[in-house]
Amino acid sequence: MFDTPFITNRLNAVLSALVLAGVAAVVAGGAGYGFGQRLARARGEAALAELQRVHAVALAKAADQARLRLVAEVERGHRLAQQMVDEKAVHAQEKRSVLRRIPNVTTVYVPAPGAAPEPLPRAVFTAGFVREYNGAIGAIGLPAADTGAAAAGAGATAEAAPAPDAWLRDAGLSQADILAHIADYGERCRNLDAQVNRLIDRSQEAADEYR
Repeated sequence: MFDTPFITNRLNAVLSALVLAGVAAVVAGGAGYGFGQRLARARGEAALAELQRVHAVALAKAADQARLRLVAEVERGHRLAQQMVDEKAVHAQEKRSVLRRIPNVTTVYVPAPGAAPEPLPRAVFTAGFVREYNGAIGAIGLPAADTGAAAAGAGATAEAAPAPDAWLRDAGLSQADILAHIADYGERCRNLDAQVNRLIDRSQEAADEYR
């Protein structure tokens, strides 16, 4: 009878130990699961933060590059525009010089070497000459009128049918008139040429920049 309580006590102790071990295992498992979950969440949040940082850096770099390209394009446009303004100023000055020299070559002439200057004979330019002159420079719709009063580069179409010899009549032009007109027309052509060249330069510089 003495051994029975002893065995019971030992059995109870073993059972208690087993229960405690089970509880400990459950607690440890729950703690391990929670730790793993927190670790995974922390790693995911760190990866997301790194991705966001890389994305932000890429966006900032792209925005900075775009800003630099815009600044370069604006500066290029200003520089080429100023070049065109300067060229137009040169063309205008050269035209004024031509206009000042026109009287020197359209009023008197020397008929022979060593002879005294004489008044320059008046040249006759027909209405037909003015018509062809306008056609040659593309001044469509500006033929000389049959009144003989049209100037180079300008004129009006007569309402009535012109006489058969209308294009052979004197248009009333002088050498000075033609020189003055071609000075104006030449300035316009040179300005357009300068504008085209500056546009070509701008396109070429932009193409070189993106290579």
